[in-house]
Amino acid sequence: MNLIYQFWSGGQPRYADVSRRWFQEYAEKIGAEYLFLDNPKSFSTYGEYFNACRPLFDKSFHKYDRVLYLDMDIFPVEGCIENIFEVECKGIAMAEEPDQVNQRKKKWSNTIHADNDKLWKRKLESRFQSNIPVDKEGYVRTFNSGVVLYTQEFMQSAQERFIKIERYVDACITLPKFYSLDQNYLNANAFREDYFSPLDVEWNRQLYRYGPSAQKFRPIYDKRTESTKFVHYQVRGRDQLTEQILQERINTPAKQWSIIDA
Repeated sequence: MNLIYQFWSGGQPRYADVSRRWFQEYAEKIGAEYLFLDNPKSFSTYGEYFNACRPLFDKSFHKYDRVLYLDMDIFPVEGCIENIFEVECKGIAMAEEPDQVNQRKKKWSNTIHADNDKLWKRKLESRFQSNIPVDKEGYVRTFNSGVVLYTQEFMQSAQERFIKIERYVDACITLPKFYSLDQNYLNANAFREDYFSPLDVEWNRQLYRYGPSAQKFRPIYDKRTESTKFVHYQVRGRDQLTEQILQERINTPAKQWSIIDA
């Protein structure tokens, strides 16, 4: 049996409730179980973000053949019936963020950029022997933790294989907080041994505004195709959207949206 897992900490916004209901329906379609944890007690002293890694450290997950973790700003496209549990996965699978290298080179963010990526990479390689992947020019590639697939064997052995969260956070203490959170933690561990599988980006197509952070109006990054299965809706203001508007945005190109946020 396979499991889809989501959680939320704090007051749950409307879009999170929509994601939960849509993925419950998706789980039923593909014959998987579904688990939502509402304000779970964190097993780490480093905050609720690490509940995203819960399948690795909570043995109640280890009875499942595979576990899929999903952020609550992820949504299945309408009519999606393709079974993500049938994709190849050596142990852990995540999708790459295709244009992050180019965007981070431009330093649109004051904290999350290519120079800090390289500092993070050097720290992880020297302290933990993580073989962080880079492109042909040596820039760090980013794999997004909004959609993460785990195998049973990988989950059962993670406590032995993984860097202790406390040690990892300590190693990143001189970097911006972003580098200490769950996504970079998973990236640091996924590439220590040969158990990473790249997940097709169509399982995690991102929507977000891009460009310099000081720019008044930034266009929406939208590279969805007819093969897109899950959409990662990261555009600000999503907590104000009705389910009807969310449905339009998840299933329609951004240039066709009836209402465009500022």
